[in-house]
Amino acid sequence: MLCLFHASTLVLIATSPVFAQDSFTGAWTTDFGMLTLTQSGADVVGAYNYNGPATLMGVVRGKLLTFTYKEASGAMGKGEFTLAPDGKSFRGRWVSGSQMGAWNGKKQAGTGAAPTESGAINRSGSYKVGDRVEVWHNGNGTFEWMVSTILEINNGQYKVHYGGSQFNVTTVTEDKLRNEAREKVKADNVGKWPQLRQEIQPYRETLESFARELDEKWAVQSQVVPSSAEAMKKALADLTAVEVLMAGKYAGMTPLGTPVPNAVLEHPEAWLEIAKARNTIAQRFARKAALAHLARETTALQQIIQTVENSDGFGLKLVGLELVMGKRDTVKARALAPLTPLLETVTLTLPDDALAEWNAATDALVATAKRKATTTKPAGPHHNATFEAQVREAWAKGWPERKIVRVGFSRADWHVTTNALGTPLYRSYGGMVQYRIAGLDYVIEAGVSRREDYQGNGKYTYRPMPYEPEIRIVKI
Repeated sequence: MLCLFHASTLVLIATSPVFAQDSFTGAWTTDFGMLTLTQSGADVVGAYNYNGPATLMGVVRGKLLTFTYKEASGAMGKGEFTLAPDGKSFRGRWVSGSQMGAWNGKKQAGTGAAPTESGAINRSGSYKVGDRVEVWHNGNGTFEWMVSTILEINNGQYKVHYGGSQFNVTTVTEDKLRNEAREKVKADNVGKWPQLRQEIQPYRETLESFARELDEKWAVQSQVVPSSAEAMKKALADLTAVEVLMAGKYAGMTPLGTPVPNAVLEHPEAWLEIAKARNTIAQRFARKAALAHLARETTALQQIIQTVENSDGFGLKLVGLELVMGKRDTVKARALAPLTPLLETVTLTLPDDALAEWNAATDALVATAKRKATTTKPAGPHHNATFEAQVREAWAKGWPERKIVRVGFSRADWHVTTNALGTPLYRSYGGMVQYRIAGLDYVIEAGVSRREDYQGNGKYTYRPMPYEPEIRIVKI
């Protein structure tokens, strides 16, 4: 602020208070130019000009005013004034980082009462033609507040006359007219902003992500898409807290200085809008998460189609068999099950178009499997009564509804796997079972296998192993 501080024009913010000898209210000639203060109770607000409008806010205790200030450049600091016994002067100092200095002042004669003459300056707003106002204008080589008269008002544009010459006419917008209410809001912003930034921090990531989803103009480093019910509930709770803050004690907050246009965290005036739209935005997030999940499910079906196409009908898997058997609703319910809690959280029902690609893939899978089904396929070229008895016994226990048509094996006896010394490690057999299920016109052909580990002395022990058999349908 004040390291190279030169004389500057300072501006009055007045709300017609009752003035007393010990009040800081008034216009003061200081070491650095004019300073105008308004005291209401223990609170003091002030304004001055240092390369642009600047604000001061403080609290009075006795004759001591402690304050903070912020200038147009963004420089900030603090200070204190001590009022003289007669109330006509103060002695003080300012501090900004490692810099500090004296800041003393004397009260201008006649200050302390609001002007009442017909030509009083309108600083309260609701401007009309003929009003005397103060305009932030570069009329004498530097920007300053210049007393002017409003000549015309047209669609928010104010044509004003300043100075003594008839040619001193300019047109400005309302934000260039001095308004004590606006200055008070600006001063409040300065005081509240650090606390608001601290309180909003826990919700920053959610606020940025929902802002980006609401309007792509908002730039964020990384948009976090809540894709689970738990994450969505937290996000909605975050935005509820933001609405409470911005509709309550931080209502009306505006950006400080000149914020980056697309940096949402610099635009508190947009936060309430974002928070109020949270349910709509949440549904958009949920739809995106659902589409991404369904895309993965669709890709899995397409991979099965490719395998069936390239493997003579094998590779259908159990999910493909269910679809061939007409159990599409069962498969769909299972595919959508992970999405249900998320969709319920945002009260969203997936429209038919969201399932269009998945439905197309299921149709293609069933059509491919039926096309690859041939007239007659052997269950295996070899027969072994012992192996078949084992298969039929297991089949009867596990799937009694599956009626075996034929059993065949890849070889007539065990296949023994040995180590380098010829010692057995295990023995195994594999084959195919053809079976029917009620209601399906096709015969199902599925792989079977059994493995027994060598225990020594010519003995083997059965080892259960996880196994998803190769499956296809055949037409007999």
